[in-house]
Amino acid sequence: MRVGEIKAFRVFYSLPSEDKSLFKDEHVEAGLLLGTPEALGTYKKNHASVQMTPFWVAPPICYVENGFDYLDVNARLPPPSDVNSFGGVSGGGLWRIKVYSDPTNGEIHSEAILNGVAFWAYEVKGGAGRVRCHGSESIRVALTMV
Repeated sequence: MRVGEIKAFRVFYSLPSEDKSLFKDEHVEAGLLLGTPEALGTYKKNHASVQMTPFWVAPPICYVENGFDYLDVNARLPPPSDVNSFGGVSGGGLWRIKVYSDPTNGEIHSEAILNGVAFWAYEVKGGAGRVRCHGSESIRVALTMV
């Protein structure tokens, strides 16, 4: 973690309510949860080998409770998988990915916006489950405490 850099320079990823987006024109958006499910890693006494895994997710269900904003996303484990838990994904980022094709030259551009941070996973059935994330306002509050 780069706490020193965040503390010194307040450097952080773009959050949703910041109007810094490069894409004001027509673009496509997708949700992506990145994490390291414990079940996909191997662990020894002095070494761990983990797998960073992307999960495409549906648009989040957003709500506020007790002063925190939360995002629940439905995610699917990549097939084939016998993994039955999203355990270990906590701390992973929930990203909103924007993709834009420049009409003048056809170049593809993208932008990733941190939308949340995973902290709780529900039961997985049939390779799919729900992951709860803290939303951008909760992240913003946490940053004021750093």
